[in-house]
Amino acid sequence: MGSKLENILILGIGGVGMHLARRLVHEGASVTVIETDPKLVQEAAETMDARVLKGNSMSLSSWRAAEAESMELMIAATNDDATNMLSALIADRFGIERKIVRVRSLDFEPGSVLPPEELKIDLMVHPEELLAQEIYQLRTQLVHSGLIPKAVSKAKRRILSTLKELDKQSEPCVNQAGSN
Repeated sequence: MGSKLENILILGIGGVGMHLARRLVHEGASVTVIETDPKLVQEAAETMDARVLKGNSMSLSSWRAAEAESMELMIAATNDDATNMLSALIADRFGIERKIVRVRSLDFEPGSVLPPEELKIDLMVHPEELLAQEIYQLRTQLVHSGLIPKAVSKAKRRILSTLKELDKQSEPCVNQAGSN
């Protein structure tokens, strides 16, 4: 992050949200989390120095309890694309300046029927696409460095070829919509 953001709201603390919350707390950010799962709420409350609220990301009372109007950044990391995308609109209404959402669907790109900027999304992250690109980059580095021996099995070669084809077909995995 360019400038240090002090007040961050994270929606959802499954694997991605929990890791992100811990990292941001470690970096000195003031983190507030809204999570529906009581077990995850308890785990987070016991293991990190963050304000953890049991609530629903689509409930305005949860946003008020989180004091959303005092947040500078909202990160939606729930396991539901619709919740994550709609949360950017809610965050915008609360005056949160930056909105980052995790979305699995590639249907909501610039130029689509419902592009990120109309949803007030500043950054849309596609985790599966990121993973595919990381694997392809790693494969490319290994091939060019000579670390993959010539005796790679046919199956491994097919996998690498498929990854290469996926990379050719894929678009950028992270979108930045214009500032709002």
